[in-house]
Order: sequence, then C-alpha cells, then structure tokens
Amino acid sequence: TVSPVQSTSISVIKPSSSSKGLWMQTSDITSEGNSNSKGKLLVLGGTGFAGSKIVERALDQGYSVVAFSRRGKPAPGSKLEGMKGLEWRAGDATKIAEVEALVAEGGFTGVVHAIGMLLESDLNKLASG
Repeated sequence: TVSPVQSTSISVIKPSSSSKGLWMQTSDITSEGNSNSKGKLLVLGGTGFAGSKIVERALDQGYSVVAFSRRGKPAPGSKLEGMKGLEWRAGDATKIAEVEALVAEGGFTGVVHAIGMLLESDLNKLASG
C-alpha cells in the first residue's frame, strides 16, 4: 500500500555572495505551517493549472504572492478570487521587457516559472484560454 504524501514544502533559494554564482537553499516552508521565513513570491503563469496550485500553496504557507499571467486574474469561480496577500498582474511573458519591469520592482523572495507554453498557436490559445 502506498501512503499519500502528508507534507509538501516550498523551498526558497536565493543567490549568495559567497556562493560564486551557485544557488543556495535558505529556507524551507512546510504545509504544516512551520516556517523559518516568509516573503513575497512572483509566480509567472499564476492562473494556469500548475501556477494556481503554487499560488494557493504559497498563500497557505504565509507568503504574499504576485501572480503574473496573460489573463491577469483567476477564472470566474476560482477559490483564489479575493484571497488576501495575492496581487494579480496581466502581461505577456514572451515580452522580456514586461517581465524585467516586474522583477525590477523588487522585494521578491523568489520567482517561480509555471508557464506551460510560450508558443503562439491555436492549440495554445485553446489550452490557455
């Protein structure tokens, strides 16, 4: 018998001046709410299938979140609508200047790339809304 996973965690990693370009893990946040630190996460693709789950988990664990997507807001009826600590931003991640401007605002503990497809196609439009 396989037991379901009881705890899932989000690990936040940041560059360190002593790491010489390597990424170092700086904190772990578990779904039980034990945290060493909290901060603001930028989730690219925050309205998508994976991105919305990441946004939900991060909020549950005490992070504030900026969710960036073409839609700019969750689908009607989403349980993410109206959640505290969540800011929605509309934009196009294929336009580097838009992502750079958002990241340049600063204050982010981490950035999560949860964009499934960046291709311009009819299939992508159908899948992504």
